[in-house]
Amino acid sequence: MPDTVTIAEQIACVDRELAIRGRVYPRWVEKGKLRAEAADLEIKRMQAVRESLLRVQAELPARPPGVTATGDLFGPAKVRADERRKVLSAVLTIAGEETMLSVMDILKESQNATIES
Repeated sequence: MPDTVTIAEQIACVDRELAIRGRVYPRWVEKGKLRAEAADLEIKRMQAVRESLLRVQAELPARPPGVTATGDLFGPAKVRADERRKVLSAVLTIAGEETMLSVMDILKESQNATIES
């Protein structure tokens, strides 16, 4: 099972939950297990969760792939950044600071091009 759950998966889960509540709550109200007001409130809350997720989903395409709202890297982009750090550390050890700075400039340009595409 993946560590992260996508917004689309979360929305689908909420949709399933809303469908279940739509089928189950009327029976519970009829049997006296749940007050109608409480059922309505819980359905409204879950619908609000869905609306919040839809707003987040609408905002996501504006972000570069692999970058969170706070600018942190995640997923494959984070792995690539971690691998770059390892390579730069090895280059510094072997080639010296001047070479490393040149390599860092090249990698920054490469990363910017990757994020922009």
